[in-house]
Amino acid sequence: MSAPVWLGRLLRGNPELYRQIYDWNLYPHRWARPEWLATAPGLAPDIIQALERTERGRDRLSRHGRAALGLTDTFWDFEPRPRRLALLPATTLERLARFAGAVWHWQGLSRMVSQRDHRAVTDRIGTDAHAFALRRGRALLGPAGLPAPIGPVKTDSDQLTTTGWILIASFLGAEPDPVLARAQLKFPRELPPGEATPAPQAWALLQPILQETLPASDRPCFA
Repeated sequence: MSAPVWLGRLLRGNPELYRQIYDWNLYPHRWARPEWLATAPGLAPDIIQALERTERGRDRLSRHGRAALGLTDTFWDFEPRPRRLALLPATTLERLARFAGAVWHWQGLSRMVSQRDHRAVTDRIGTDAHAFALRRGRALLGPAGLPAPIGPVKTDSDQLTTTGWILIASFLGAEPDPVLARAQLKFPRELPPGEATPAPQAWALLQPILQETLPASDRPCFA
């Protein structure tokens, strides 16, 4: 189905997802992480707040924001559901990164015996991601075909969340350039580099985690 036909049906059947795609294309100041907006002139919070009050101001924000952030192309074809990962809010992607990194390292987490180490990890990834990884890690990691990491979990670092972000980046890296360019504005600006995972394997792990943990407010994105 062509993108225009699909979008027309979407407007009638799932207007919330249509609005999400519209804002994703035209208003990056509404969803980019603050550290990325801080790098662009003319996108200070007080300026955004003032211009959002009028239609003319919003049009100006759209044009200037896209130019300042290097988003020269728009992209409307989100009929493939996996691609909609790029539409999720930065906070939801951050949560997914915590859960995915913990699941990938579930064996290392399960071998930890010190309560101090467990507290150090949960302080970084949250008790929800920690508990989920111990409960579901074995069942989810095997079918994804990803090898278990070698070595213990580094409790004094953001290793698990960084691993999750790199997994998300590996999947989105196979998407068209306009999708990747916008998705990167939802990533931490200082994300350390890491070894990429083939996109199909990355999605094989991310998809079931999303199915089990996606907040209700974000479920229309995949409806």
